[in-house]
Amino acid sequence: MSMVEQIEAQIEQLDAKTFDELRGWFIDHLHDRWDRQIEADSAAGKLDFLIDESAFNTALSPLPPPTAIRGSGSELTRPMRASLLDKVTSL
Repeated sequence: MSMVEQIEAQIEQLDAKTFDELRGWFIDHLHDRWDRQIEADSAAGKLDFLIDESAFNTALSPLPPPTAIRGSGSELTRPMRASLLDKVTSL
C-alpha cells in the first residue's frame, strides 16, 4: 500500500469534526502553496506578460477615473493605471 493510499484510508476513518479540521488545514495549506508559487513566478518574470496585456488593454479602452467609481476601492488603481500607461507608451 502506497503512502497516499495509507493516508486516504486514515482520512476515511476520521469523524466529521476531525475531517473538517483537516479540510480547513488542507485548504489553507493549498492557498499558501499557491501564494508562494505566484510570488516565485512573479519574481522570475513569468507573469510580466499579464502586465503587458493589461497595459495594452488599458490603452485601447481606458478605465474611467477612479473618482468616477465610488466605493469600489478603485482609488488604489490610479498609481497602477499610470504605471501601466507608461508601459504602453514605451512599447
